[in-house]
Amino acid sequence: VSATEVVDIQAPSSFSASKTVAGTFTQGSTVTYTVILTNAGPQDQTDNPGDEFVDTLPAGLTLTGASATSGTAVADFGTDTVRWNGGIPSGGSVTIAIQATVDVSSGAISNQGATSFDRDADGVNETAGVTDDPSVAAMAAGPSQGSSMAAAVSRPYARAPW
Repeated sequence: VSATEVVDIQAPSSFSASKTVAGTFTQGSTVTYTVILTNAGPQDQTDNPGDEFVDTLPAGLTLTGASATSGTAVADFGTDTVRWNGGIPSGGSVTIAIQATVDVSSGAISNQGATSFDRDADGVNETAGVTDDPSVAAMAAGPSQGSSMAAAVSRPYARAPW
């Protein structure tokens, strides 16, 4: 007697995150971070337990708002933290906008967000990553000293083979 078992092997998901920042980095001005989470497939990324994206703003910035094109973006103004929960279909993306006020007149402002996603389609967000960091130098307020910045870097995530 011989038995044969058929096993469906799924290709791992391909997930990436990019982050840009736009605005004038002068004390009292508003900047907007834009995060794009992209699922290149082949599986849909479902809304699993836990946050799929978290961004805690650094000292020098005060959170003023957050929104997302799908899913749920929650702004916690007490901790200057944005959390996003939701699914992303295969081949789809979500854009998260984070608005903040610049509180410092000089120094560097560095900001990265953290992602969690389900690479093996088992319903658990076991793969973590960080967004790129569009760092900028905050400048003293003044007509010739404002720093306007728009930067973008895309960072794909791959899970270690263990």
